[in-house]
Amino acid sequence: MERQDAPYLVFLGEACIDEYYETDRWGEMGDKMMLRPVENLVGGMVANAAGGAAGLGQKCYLVDSLSDSPVCRQLRAAMEAEGIDTSYTLHDPGMADPKCIIVTQGGERVVCVVDTARAPRRITPRHQRLLDGAAWIYTIVRTLQQVEGAEAVLDRARAAGAKLYLDVEGVVAEDNDPRFLRRADGLTFNEQGFAAFRGDRSEGACLKDLFAGGVEFVAVTLGPGGCRVHTPGRTIACSGLPVAPVDTTGAGDTWGAAFLWARVNGWALDDCARFANGMAARACTVLGARGGICSLEEARRWMDRAPQAVETRAAP
Repeated sequence: MERQDAPYLVFLGEACIDEYYETDRWGEMGDKMMLRPVENLVGGMVANAAGGAAGLGQKCYLVDSLSDSPVCRQLRAAMEAEGIDTSYTLHDPGMADPKCIIVTQGGERVVCVVDTARAPRRITPRHQRLLDGAAWIYTIVRTLQQVEGAEAVLDRARAAGAKLYLDVEGVVAEDNDPRFLRRADGLTFNEQGFAAFRGDRSEGACLKDLFAGGVEFVAVTLGPGGCRVHTPGRTIACSGLPVAPVDTTGAGDTWGAAFLWARVNGWALDDCARFANGMAARACTVLGARGGICSLEEARRWMDRAPQAVETRAAP
């Protein structure tokens, strides 16, 4: 595919239904919990990020596997209403309806991901052309592990000029797959995930290893503490914007979408971090993983409230 003048993003990953419940007390194993149903909302890590970027006006495609069930039709309609192009969706007639079970208490939550069996994702020549022409491909390792010939697919797209952004869980050993981490141009971890990923290595040694493999930036989100963003030349820190959280689900997805949007649009690194922090804080004030979706004007208002980023040290 010829590269278009207006850059576009491809989001490779799942959408799902988030079943929300609330509780007054979180139980222990062997205990019994009382849950109150709240609402069913559209979610899915990668699809959440796609919605966030589309809300800011970016051209976004979602490549996902969906069936023709009423739930999957609902997911597709909701994403299209958000401005996400779903015309490259893969058809998987035998898959179960994708969902997560989310239990909230006092503004925090536990997310239970239901492991939905899916047929292997086969990237057709049409899909490959879409990937080849993208400015960035945003995905997670778990999805790439379900793509047939994923390494060759990524190598071709990157050779054509596309860059790879991975949102890495880190605490799940399978997510630390070197086949894909070494192909990434940008990585985002949360604080716990990065600690698990680096293991016994110092932060500096871990970053040095990643940059030696060609990674452009490594972002570590710190929840209400904000973020640190590392590049081969510098490290910046940006404090979080205090809010009274309603639901933190999707805040990390919102952060990734906002940061990548700002980077694609040529913003300075410190402004990318501040913008992402502001949008993630706003997402926490809304119920549902899609709470981060807003217009660019609204996002800028939240950015203006966010603390300035500061350079803390030269990166290794």
